[in-house]
Amino acid sequence: KMATEVEQSSSLGENGGGEECGVLEQAVIERRNLLNIVKLTVKVLIESTMRTGRPLDDTDTHLQQLFAALEHSLRHRLKVKRNLLGQRRSYWAVVEGFEKSSSDFMETTIKTRSLTGIKTTLGRGRAWLRMSLMEKKLADHFRIISENKLLTSEFYESDGLMRSEECTVVISGLLMGLNVIDYSLSMKGEDFDKAIAVIDLSAFLKDGNYLDKPPDIKDETEVSEESKSNQLSQLLDQKAYLEELNKKLEGQVNRLQKKCQSLEAENSSVQEQLGGLIDSVETLTSERDTLKDQKDHAETEMIKKLETTQDDQKIEIDTYIQSRAGLNELYATSQKNLDV
Repeated sequence: KMATEVEQSSSLGENGGGEECGVLEQAVIERRNLLNIVKLTVKVLIESTMRTGRPLDDTDTHLQQLFAALEHSLRHRLKVKRNLLGQRRSYWAVVEGFEKSSSDFMETTIKTRSLTGIKTTLGRGRAWLRMSLMEKKLADHFRIISENKLLTSEFYESDGLMRSEECTVVISGLLMGLNVIDYSLSMKGEDFDKAIAVIDLSAFLKDGNYLDKPPDIKDETEVSEESKSNQLSQLLDQKAYLEELNKKLEGQVNRLQKKCQSLEAENSSVQEQLGGLIDSVETLTSERDTLKDQKDHAETEMIKKLETTQDDQKIEIDTYIQSRAGLNELYATSQKNLDV
């Protein structure tokens, strides 16, 4: 019954819930329930693996419960959209939407897409979950999806689990601990299209706080030396992985610091060049103003010279006209004298 309620809760989260009133509060409760279920499944899976010390395969019940919880998380408040055939969009569309987010994400998605025998997008999404877990990239993939708020908003409602900080911090951190476990999962012949993702809560119902370590049972306290050795080996493997991850993060920080220093140096160089350009512009502006003043002065002098020349020409013309008139009069008088 409880498993059915969780299934209904997840389905309700997918299609947006019933009535408009109270949908937000209901989605918050669904999100909190899914988060606690993921915590439980990861905790129980790690504890059972540390006791046995052997790789996990498809028959492991706790591993099946983990896949079911993760699938419900990816489907929570997924925006309703149907294709031409009337089929609802599955979380495989989310995976394809984030395919180009990183090279590792793209590599896992391409490998999943190349698997044969899978007919539905839901089956393709389940295969992607298993492929990511085997390659120990599941935590990184969940982190990439939840951190890109802009792209995530295209696939999920605002109150979806994949858009919350709990997914970015809590779920990604929990899944990181699964990288110390070895897996032997079959990707061929597995009928992912018909697999039923149902969470069986009966495995987690114990007295007390379910997220705390359950009370020790007499048989469990009598752990053999071999079991202790396996637990120690698992812890050392986890420690080595975390140290390797820390080195990787330190390397990324160092690269980012060098990039920041390079950008700061480039910025300083650009500022110096900008200062030089500003000085050049000011010099050119000053020269332009000087040339403009010289041009204005030359134009004024030229106008004055033109006016003086025009006055001189006018005087000369008037003088010429008067002289010509006098000569004409003198010529006429002389002509008359000759005629007489």
